Amino acid sequence: MFKHKGLLILMTLAAVLLCPAVQGNDEDVSEYFLVAAAGSDAVYRGNIYSDDIVKVIDDVHIATLTYITWGPDGRLYIGCWNHGSGLIAAYKPVGELPYDDFNFIEDAVPAGGVIDPEGLEFGPDGNLYVCNYGGSEVKVFDGSTGSYPFDELPPISTGSDPHALRFGPDGYLYVGCWGNSNVEVYDISNPVPALHTITPGESGASKPSGINFKPDGNILVSYWGGDLVLEYEGVAPYNYVGIFTDTLGTPCDIAMGPDDNVYITDYANNIVAQFPMTGGSSTHEYTDPGLFAPAGLLFIPNMLITLSRDIDQISQSAGGMVTFTIQAGVDFERRPFFLLGSMTGTHPGTILPGGAVLPLVRDQFFNYILDYWNYPILEDFRGYLDLDGAATARFMPGAGELPAILIGRSLYFAFTTESPYDYQSNVVTVEVTN
Repeated sequence: MFKHKGLLILMTLAAVLLCPAVQGNDEDVSEYFLVAAAGSDAVYRGNIYSDDIVKVIDDVHIATLTYITWGPDGRLYIGCWNHGSGLIAAYKPVGELPYDDFNFIEDAVPAGGVIDPEGLEFGPDGNLYVCNYGGSEVKVFDGSTGSYPFDELPPISTGSDPHALRFGPDGYLYVGCWGNSNVEVYDISNPVPALHTITPGESGASKPSGINFKPDGNILVSYWGGDLVLEYEGVAPYNYVGIFTDTLGTPCDIAMGPDDNVYITDYANNIVAQFPMTGGSSTHEYTDPGLFAPAGLLFIPNMLITLSRDIDQISQSAGGMVTFTIQAGVDFERRPFFLLGSMTGTHPGTILPGGAVLPLVRDQFFNYILDYWNYPILEDFRGYLDLDGAATARFMPGAGELPAILIGRSLYFAFTTESPYDYQSNVVTVEVTN
């Protein structure tokens, strides 16, 4: 139960009146993937339903590409060794989805900020996290200002030669280190020491190069040494499940496809390989005569809708305020939206009208927001995006208004458009402290 104005409000499983859904895009652009080719000094775009692969980025600003990620600003960020002078290049998509071209904007981090960038991703706090290969740290850059170069923040100390990273559905940062071949798990709000360490499940596995999470929550880790992709349970103590596949030459990055398949770059064989969610042998391979040493891999989302928050903790005893920022873009001006939450997690998610899945478990907190979104504790959780396709919302529990049972747990938040429910954001977490 949640307290409000001195009253106890029972969060019941009340029915939700949802508007009829209509179809979204005529084309599902999430079937397109982007792959960074280290040996080609270029980024290619492919489609999972065809063998067509086209070059979409090829210019003088980048060389020896490693990994790629989308930013909360809708830009593509590319890690490059760049002949010994590492950089993170920011590119802006040109035209309409699924994007035929990208324009170079600027180097996103200060010169010398990271020498040999490998895995990179924006965290739930809006900051950019980059594996600084050749060192023993993940570099952190302030991505909240929107201006380049990003200011450098205190790094996270890791095992030697960090190479791959991924934020998990639990909000933790998972870092694969080549020096010890372990995957280390960090709470970015208190990163020292590592919370957990995942050791290789097979004796021949070394040098983790890709990390991702299956829809069931299990973790896949690719190992450069041993040519293996192994599977682990997605919660501590991260028990070893088994070999996902041993059929690739040099497995690198891992991406979850929109078709319930797993996609993995094979650095040695110049392919992107498709696997069923159960693993085994590949069911399809994508390549191009110009595609050499594919490394980073990701899918193009239907729309880069992002959710961020200004702080990642709130006190149960003292109360406080968390401000959420929604960025959807001008194509979504005046669209109705709903910001929802869960105290249980993200898997298996909640099916919305029309079939879209919001990555939040429907529980008491979820239903509380559905029923009481117009209460002062939940300011602007439901409303309309402005002319820029943006909005802010605030979570403002008073002293003692959150139940004490939540202390030490995380609340999960995500955004969906309404009428139709065709676009959803990433998930951000807020930890409830004493």
